[in-house]
Formats: sequence, C-alpha cells, structure tokens
Amino acid sequence: MALVACRGIIHPYTHAEGRQMAMTDRVARLRQQSLDANATLSAERAKLVTQFYQSDRLLASVPVRRALAFQYLLDNKTIGIGAGELIVGEKGPAAKAAPT
Repeated sequence: MALVACRGIIHPYTHAEGRQMAMTDRVARLRQQSLDANATLSAERAKLVTQFYQSDRLLASVPVRRALAFQYLLDNKTIGIGAGELIVGEKGPAAKAAPT
C-alpha cells in the first residue's frame, strides 16, 4: 500500500471490506474514541421541546408551532465539540448519545 505523505504519523488500517487505508494520528485517535464510547441517552432535546410547548407561544397553527419549536431547539441545544474535531456535531452531547 502506498501511503500518502501528510502531517502526523500515518497509521495503516484495513477496512472491513479488505481495502487498505491510512489514517493520521488525529483521525486514529478520534476513531478509537468513537469505538470506545458507550451508548447513552440524552434528555436535553425532550426537555427543550417540553419547555417550548409549556410556554405561551402556542397561538399559531400547528405547522408554525412545530417550526417555532424547531427554532427554539436550534437556539438552545448544547453543541458538543470534542478535542481534535474539525467537523463537529452529534445527535446528542457525546459520541453514541441518542436524543429521547
């Protein structure tokens, strides 16, 4: 396998389909963190949507209320940014965390 020169130490990796790939230190570390993460549930989304629907902003039609609830969620949801990540965002506050 020819390894492309780039910054960081290159880690050879064999894909599940048998293809040879190469990873930098950063990518290898992020991959291992993802593999080691435990599956969890996060109640943050449910709490935020409940807070919105308990507020006094329910005079609009159902489609508008849903849009406003989504806007409230986007304005108030915590965004998890892990060390070494260049592309950020998860469904929950951490890797393998699912919203309720």
